[in-house]
Amino acid sequence: TGARSVFEMGANAGWNLSAIREMAPHTTVCGNDINESAARQAQMAGLNVVNILDFKKIPGKFELVYTVGVLIHIEPEHLTEVMQSLIDKSYRYVLAVEYPSDEEAKVEYRGDAGCWKRPYGKLYQDMGLKLVASGGAGKGFDDCQYWLMEK
Repeated sequence: TGARSVFEMGANAGWNLSAIREMAPHTTVCGNDINESAARQAQMAGLNVVNILDFKKIPGKFELVYTVGVLIHIEPEHLTEVMQSLIDKSYRYVLAVEYPSDEEAKVEYRGDAGCWKRPYGKLYQDMGLKLVASGGAGKGFDDCQYWLMEK
């Protein structure tokens, strides 16, 4: 996308943000993670990752806002609110790299029985975004698919 500012919800130890920073060193990268240890690891790597659940409290908007394997953990009754928050945090692009399904399906993921695969591209389109590109996320991203959306 050539985005100059990037925010990752659920950045963990910052591996994705580190890769972006390496590929595009002039891009502002930051994120959040609810796991304090993971956020601290990202901070030790020089990344602006905060340990805060409500990322809406982080000031500003970003050209690209994304998730990687995070939305699978969001319970159905909270999904629309979380996705809308991601849309609101972006001023141009939203990227979902997530586990796909044609319909919402409850699945067990790494021992957690409370996870859901969903048609994230369609859900974002239903929320008013335009699909720019989609496909398999590739090596290193399990069985995820990506959906790049534009406001």
